[in-house]
Amino acid sequence: MRNFIVLLLLLGMGTQVNLTAQGARETGTHALGDMLRFSKLTTVKNKKASKLIGIPYVYEKWTKGSIDFGEEVVTVDNLKIDVLNNYLEIKIEGVEKVLDKIHFKNFAILDPTTGEALSFVHAEDYKYKGKELTGFMKIRDAGDIKILTLFTARLAAPSRSSISETSGSGKTRVVKKNKLYISKGGRLYQIKRRRDLYKVFTKNQKKVKAFIKDNDMNTKDEQDLMKLALFYQKK
Repeated sequence: MRNFIVLLLLLGMGTQVNLTAQGARETGTHALGDMLRFSKLTTVKNKKASKLIGIPYVYEKWTKGSIDFGEEVVTVDNLKIDVLNNYLEIKIEGVEKVLDKIHFKNFAILDPTTGEALSFVHAEDYKYKGKELTGFMKIRDAGDIKILTLFTARLAAPSRSSISETSGSGKTRVVKKNKLYISKGGRLYQIKRRRDLYKVFTKNQKKVKAFIKDNDMNTKDEQDLMKLALFYQKK
């Protein structure tokens, strides 16, 4: 939790190490040295992604982010989350590179649409029904309960209608899917429908059901799940 607070504060207050040419000039050789060391963890982006139909990112636009490497937190001005390949894409001095998830612990970004600070963890930190999850999970705290969104993507072969009769070729599509979970008491619950909520919120179910009905809750809406979790914990 402390790491998330640090990440979110950095996003709100400005960069600790700005990985751009301008940032290096402004802060001197220390920032430049950090930039070069950080760059060694990256590889140049694979251009094959441009041949796909669809967007493999959580958010299409570049946004500011903070990355926790364990010993230090580094902020970047241009970051994307690739959920097809499960790595971070970073633009450094105009060059698009990727950062493999094995190099960092967790990260936070600013929602490019709303400006909200969002925290992400490795999905491998969690298990569902004894199986380790894969990818990145957005995590929201609601008291002692956490609302988590798992972002996944897969490739789908081109349909027959998309294949040109003259060229005989089509483009592979990126298909994204989000899964919602609730973490409570050290256990992870996947939420697909309303009845899944009753397995999580087992006490005072009459009040829980009334709250869900009165608020016309959407089980696919993170904010709705947050409201329910906070309501449930009220004394």
